[in-house]
Formats: sequence, C-alpha cells, structure tokens
Amino acid sequence: MRSGQDMKFPPLGLAILASLIPDSYEVEIRDANYDEIKYENCDLVGISAMTCQALSAYEIAKMY
Repeated sequence: MRSGQDMKFPPLGLAILASLIPDSYEVEIRDANYDEIKYENCDLVGISAMTCQALSAYEIAKMY
C-alpha cells in the first residue's frame, strides 16, 4: 500500500478517536503500511484510507 514516500502529515483520525475511548476498553491501532493486519474477533473496526488506498481498505473491510 505504501507509495514509497513518507507522508508529511500522517493521518490522525483514528488516533484521535482512540484517545476519546474510556480506559476500560482495549483499543489497538494498526497501520497496514507497516503492520500485518490480524483478522481477529472484535466489536468495532474503524478503517481510514486515502482515495488511492480505497480498494485495499474495501478488502480489509470484507475480511472483517
């Protein structure tokens, strides 16, 4: 998914949302550019993508 260029301003939407979740919940953020996506049982999945990553994001969504 990575284009070979580092982003000047990384996407922070999911990190901001995660910071608002009460501590009694377990939150994990995974970046498909750097981390392997582990399709585990969970209650909620948030997916953030740029337009050029949309097809990959759709595939991740289908797997969940």
